[in-house]
Amino acid sequence: MILTLCIDKQPKTNPSNELKTYEINIGNRLCSYDDVYDELIITLNDVNQLEGIIKRRCNIDRFDIITKLQEEYIQTLEIPEITLFEGTNYVYLQDFDYLNMKIEYLTNVAMNKHFAKTEEFNSKLVLTAQEFNLKLSKKLDGEEFTHASIVAKINDDTSEVQIEADKINMKGKEFNLTADNMTIESENFGVSEEGRIRATSGEIGGFNLESDKFDSMSSKTFNYTQEDLTRIQQIILGNIIATDEDYEKYDLNNNHLIDGQDSLRISKIVNGRLSPTQVCKYIINSQDPVRCISIKDENESNDIAVFGMFGGYVRDLSALQITATNNLSLKPTNSSGSTISMFAEDGSIRCVNLTQTSKEEYKKNFEKLDNALDIIKNIDIYKYNMKTDKDTDKKHIGFIIGDKFNYSKEVTSKNNDGVDIYALASVCCKAIQEQQKIIEQLQQKIKRLESDK
Repeated sequence: MILTLCIDKQPKTNPSNELKTYEINIGNRLCSYDDVYDELIITLNDVNQLEGIIKRRCNIDRFDIITKLQEEYIQTLEIPEITLFEGTNYVYLQDFDYLNMKIEYLTNVAMNKHFAKTEEFNSKLVLTAQEFNLKLSKKLDGEEFTHASIVAKINDDTSEVQIEADKINMKGKEFNLTADNMTIESENFGVSEEGRIRATSGEIGGFNLESDKFDSMSSKTFNYTQEDLTRIQQIILGNIIATDEDYEKYDLNNNHLIDGQDSLRISKIVNGRLSPTQVCKYIINSQDPVRCISIKDENESNDIAVFGMFGGYVRDLSALQITATNNLSLKPTNSSGSTISMFAEDGSIRCVNLTQTSKEEYKKNFEKLDNALDIIKNIDIYKYNMKTDKDTDKKHIGFIIGDKFNYSKEVTSKNNDGVDIYALASVCCKAIQEQQKIIEQLQQKIKRLESDK
């Protein structure tokens, strides 16, 4: 039986006038029986000559009956000298489309010499493989390369493909890698067998990756007009009910409220005292435990916020919400450069200055308070320890909220679970005024009694 090996610059469906054909006499045709099949193998020996063999595993008799051989034997073939074109080569067997091709080949592109190749054709499968493509070139992007090789082992106990080259380019619309175990190792990037990724630089999800940190610039433009400011003031005064769109647009600190803090910031934007475009840089630094998370301004010269193993720093408290289960420490700096210190230790909060909003534009339903002295007189004041204190600790002073204790809901929080310090101070202020009025009345009465003597 004669096999015709075709080598062309164009595919089988459109052969060129430079088509080369090589005849190989293989004797009996290639056969297969169940999972046993014959193999045609063409190799390049050490002296750069092609050699061919057939591994016979099946026998076909004169009645065309195929049986398995008990032992494999090797048939030696005479192989003509085969050369390839420079550029793309299309290699296929003529008139044997039903054969599946299993290919092992090595290519040496230096000086366009013969390149070693091993081609195996078998009839084990019914799948059709009409051709395979090779590309031979002496230069790639104008650069000389010493060698490039591909070795593929298929249908053995384990399949393996090895690629060795000075430069590898893979181009296509889609490239998929699927494996049970995959490792990548290079100087700047690696993936371990456990799936751990190592990289010295890159970009992940919009963050720039460096050897020791992630960072990303972020910006947002706020477009507000005087109409927005008027609507916010109406919402704060209770004249209109805020919609979901209002919360999305005006709740800048995302505290589920549209309040004076939001109004102040938006007012600065409308009046040109604050840029409508706010830019900052987010940084996560693995090598700086004191400043492991930080936010910097647009020029990267000032910290907006810093968090680390010893606490945090926030420059502007106007939009800050923090819940701390243990100790909390804050040291923001305002625009004038002075420092406002506030810290919490074991439940005690201290600050240099604490101001509660009290402007008329934020309030409604005004009603004068009377009988502040009655409120104060009906509150029992106790000395006590917190349950977290030691019995020997200095006792606190205050009133107790509970059914067994006398206190006034006039000076407790909305949910009646704490003291409204501003309300208590205001009631005390009113009580002092009432006492002063009583004192002045007594003073006048004393004067009249003295004048009657």
